[in-house]
Amino acid sequence: MNPDHAYAAARQLIDPDADYTVRIRTDTGWTQPTDPDHPELPGLDVLLAARRVLRARPAGHVESTSPDTLDIRTGDGRLWLRFTNTTLDSHAPEELRRVLGLSRSALAPLARCDLTTSDLVALARTCLTLRRSA
Repeated sequence: MNPDHAYAAARQLIDPDADYTVRIRTDTGWTQPTDPDHPELPGLDVLLAARRVLRARPAGHVESTSPDTLDIRTGDGRLWLRFTNTTLDSHAPEELRRVLGLSRSALAPLARCDLTTSDLVALARTCLTLRRSA
């Protein structure tokens, strides 16, 4: 994909006025940055990160895994970041926040292999409760 086209797509996915939680992909899953001053970034910084990754050589990848989540990966695969719009934090019920790993403004991976059976049961109950209240 042409980097200019990829950047235009990333611009559509990133809300420059929002704040985003930051997660880093490691061998064991997603984790918060070790620097305590960087758990969140403003949308403009996320947009700049996407631009730099897409213009680097080799070009990186920017993709959306859900409406409020954006993954940015360098072309050499050495760095993979996940940015999640922090508005999710304020709307999720406490049990859902625990299952999703939204405590302390951070999002955990939502791959089935990362969740225990009790997590999946809690998630299903929460979704059912949300559906009934809607």
